[in-house]
Amino acid sequence: MSESKSEEEERRREAIRLAEKWKRIEAPLAVTAVFLSIIAGLILYVFHLPLTVIIIIIMAMIFVTTIPVAFYYGNKISKLTGYDKLRFIKRIELHPEEKNVLKRKILKLSLFIMGCVLFILSPLSIGIGSFFLSLAGLVLILISIPEMGEVARLANEMNVRMLSRDDRRLARECFNIISLEKVCTFSWERKIKRKIIMEKVSASSVGTKASLILNSDNGKRYSTLQEAVNDPETKDGHTLIVEPGIHIGGVIVNKSLTIKSSSSRPEETVVTTEWADEDVFTVFADNVKISGFTIRGGFNGILLDGVKNCVVSKNIIFGNRHAGIQLSDSVNNIISENLIHGNTGDFGQGIRLYESSGNIIMMNNIIKNRYGILIGSSDNNTLYLNNFNNVKKNVSSHNSKNNWNSPVEIEYVREGRLLRKPLGNYWSDHSGKDVDGDGVGDTPHSIRGDGNDEDRYPLLEPFEKYVSKEAELLRQLNTNNVATNI
Repeated sequence: MSESKSEEEERRREAIRLAEKWKRIEAPLAVTAVFLSIIAGLILYVFHLPLTVIIIIIMAMIFVTTIPVAFYYGNKISKLTGYDKLRFIKRIELHPEEKNVLKRKILKLSLFIMGCVLFILSPLSIGIGSFFLSLAGLVLILISIPEMGEVARLANEMNVRMLSRDDRRLARECFNIISLEKVCTFSWERKIKRKIIMEKVSASSVGTKASLILNSDNGKRYSTLQEAVNDPETKDGHTLIVEPGIHIGGVIVNKSLTIKSSSSRPEETVVTTEWADEDVFTVFADNVKISGFTIRGGFNGILLDGVKNCVVSKNIIFGNRHAGIQLSDSVNNIISENLIHGNTGDFGQGIRLYESSGNIIMMNNIIKNRYGILIGSSDNNTLYLNNFNNVKKNVSSHNSKNNWNSPVEIEYVREGRLLRKPLGNYWSDHSGKDVDGDGVGDTPHSIRGDGNDEDRYPLLEPFEKYVSKEAELLRQLNTNNVATNI
């Protein structure tokens, strides 16, 4: 039996309340545990216990103090979001490329276990041997800790995909609140990053902080994007205009809004996050438009989750750990005219499609990412006039069937000739020839993966060489019965 609206809202409030409570107590609890453990260690030192034994006892006290609390709150939140019903290994469908990376990372986690074993065994050695064993153990533990964070974050992302749309929203909200990075008291790197961001925000502000974001429909101004979205007076259909500068992201967009920069110059208006495991924009509403920004420094630059009829255009998206743009369970969206580059983490992808269909991806520069585009369980998307030039692979498609050329013929000029034909994408790894000199490969470009997808009209040069006027392109795409002239 489905729950009523009031029951659903009560469940949401309780999950958020627990997540916020966990966030409040986690850091003080960790500090207290460390402080008491050090005191205990000093007392043990007075009794001339070996230093390695003291360190082991201190670490054990810290874990015993903090882990039960994390388990208690995590278990309660999991039940409220439906997350506890999932079984990651059995149910989740990973893209093969993600699976390969995850396997490598799990293998690296063996370093953590090896480090713990060396550290625990070190008291059994004598003299200098004990010192080197404990040192080697600590080094292995420190090396493997970042891998643990990466695996945990991807595991959470994969599992969240299996939830219903409303439960996904709640799980992501809770996960953002209780993010381990946000309660990591001793992370000097992230403290420095936050300080730099806040200094840049202050330096980039013009006038008062409240003048940075304007709702052009009600005339109100805001200091942050999330504040503007959350305002009850911000309604579906409103437009938020963002002034140049650096803005704090982690924005959850749950209303049908147009969010754009005032200058339309993405290099002038930057949206970034304090925490690398947070998405810069998470879109849960239909009919959202995001344009004119530099979007960087998150897990995903933009996540479209369970939405339709959204437009992401004319942005620079780089330096995100997972994907520049990810579409999950989303249909009929347009991704166009974006520069998506430098998403080079182990899972770094320009674009990620998961269980999404009917989307149009066109006129994007997808370059210098680890992977250009990864597609899983997604059909009937149309991708054309994109440039793919990436580090490891330009494309990998799994359990998917998509269209890799324009739906109509496009007029273009080549070597003084006016030509009309469907156009595909530019691939840096395409090795086909062009005997007739029309700028289109004579042989299709095979789409890597487990299907028979192919780009039948691969471009031999970046798409800008073929189509330079957007207005002319759009006019042609809306014209029926275009005659072929080759």
